Amino acid sequence: MRRSVGQLAGKYPRYDFLAREVDGRMQERLEFIRLAPGRILDLGCSCGGSVAGLRQRFPAAWLFGLDAEPAMLRQVKGMPVVTARAQSLPLRAESVDLVWSNLLLHWLEERASALAEIRRVLKPGGLFLFSTLGPD
Repeated sequence: MRRSVGQLAGKYPRYDFLAREVDGRMQERLEFIRLAPGRILDLGCSCGGSVAGLRQRFPAAWLFGLDAEPAMLRQVKGMPVVTARAQSLPLRAESVDLVWSNLLLHWLEERASALAEIRRVLKPGGLFLFSTLGPD
């Protein structure tokens, strides 16, 4: 699957309509959040489709992306990126105020370890905002 994702990375932005729709709905949910994050991790950022919305909403925050697929990350504009897996985040404990993850969790085989890593890197009072496939 990883090889397939790497091969399709150049075409992905033309066909990511579902991810953009879900991203828009997640961005709308930010209206109800009273958090002023200093550091935002876009976990599973793929080609960086959430960058513009997050930058607009939190212009003072330091935004960075992380994805396991280097071919996707080469297309990201507007934020620094790191190639890594969600199950082993190369970040200090309690170093992130907001973890944003659009349609990543259902792809992971080791969800429990990824969730443990997210909890580890979130600051006390931080927020994990995510989407995944499901009925709602």
